[in-house]
Amino acid sequence: MQAGTTERCDAQTIKTFQKMTFINSLLAAHSDSKKYYNHDRIEYVLRNRYNLPMYEVMNWADDCGDPEIEYSGFDLDKATEAMNRADRIADFEHKAQTWFIRSIDAEGEVIDDCIDSVLIPAINAETDAILSEVKDYFGGKYTCHETEGGNTIKLRIADHSGKHINNRGEKCISIVIAEKNVTEKFICGPEGISNEHYFDSTFTAQDIIEEIKELLK
Repeated sequence: MQAGTTERCDAQTIKTFQKMTFINSLLAAHSDSKKYYNHDRIEYVLRNRYNLPMYEVMNWADDCGDPEIEYSGFDLDKATEAMNRADRIADFEHKAQTWFIRSIDAEGEVIDDCIDSVLIPAINAETDAILSEVKDYFGGKYTCHETEGGNTIKLRIADHSGKHINNRGEKCISIVIAEKNVTEKFICGPEGISNEHYFDSTFTAQDIIEEIKELLK
């Protein structure tokens, strides 16, 4: 290789190194939004001058609204960390949620709509399976049972607290099987069922069945 060619290669290597060093310094500055006040300008340079993709960690649990954004930046590793530590959105914890990473270009167009994703089951996913088994055993959500003393008791089995107005004039035992009781405001309140018992996923279906049998004696 001739000397001039070597010099040109070395110069190109140095130029590339300087460019990457500058880009990395911009990336570091962009990550520290509290320290650098020209955050938007840095983002503009990275996206438009250097055409770097931006990564967003999103959750579309709210089908009718805007997505929840956990992370927005140029570091895929940090995006992955943010996705893995993200928790379910409380307002939609009754259904399964997915956090995912997508990449977008300088124009805001999606490059890859799902680089990686994490599924968070609905908060009552495990107890719903237990609830179904217990209801099947006793015959459904509402059933009537005769006690050993000859009294008739209405048995209610659900994933939330009930109202006494729905059981007026009847002796009722309410069984709630849920990790999250969405109507827990009824507990101990004037609207609630006084004889109500609560179970979560620390109980097996058989545990709960045996408890109910004892309550029905």
